[in-house]
Amino acid sequence: MDVEELEKLATANHNEFDRQWNDHNRNWEKLVENFYTTDAVIYPPGSPPVTGLQDIARFFTSIPSKLHLHNSLKEVRRIGEDSYFSIFTLQVTIDDKEVDRFSTCHIWTNVNGVWKMLHDFWNSDYEKVNY
Repeated sequence: MDVEELEKLATANHNEFDRQWNDHNRNWEKLVENFYTTDAVIYPPGSPPVTGLQDIARFFTSIPSKLHLHNSLKEVRRIGEDSYFSIFTLQVTIDDKEVDRFSTCHIWTNVNGVWKMLHDFWNSDYEKVNY
């Protein structure tokens, strides 16, 4: 897979993640099952790592339901045959007003033909957030 194909793949995967995240009728358990490996770890800012699908879904339920994500690819690199590392900037909005901006790093891996996140790191670019 060349760089352009990898960029398209990373963007398509994140666009679909954002689409499901931004759905007002989202089901956290289903979203996590769709996008994270069974041994996934998320690394939220100011919190210890969260492991396992149930705990990741539980963590996400604490996030305001009106919070929407809008991504922009910064970089993507292939890691072996079936994985890649990506960096995105995420504009975070509530009611169309920017409330945060994240830098996020992911390791995606192909699990039986489906791309899922193994590691998900993010950090706010803002000094302080309030939402």
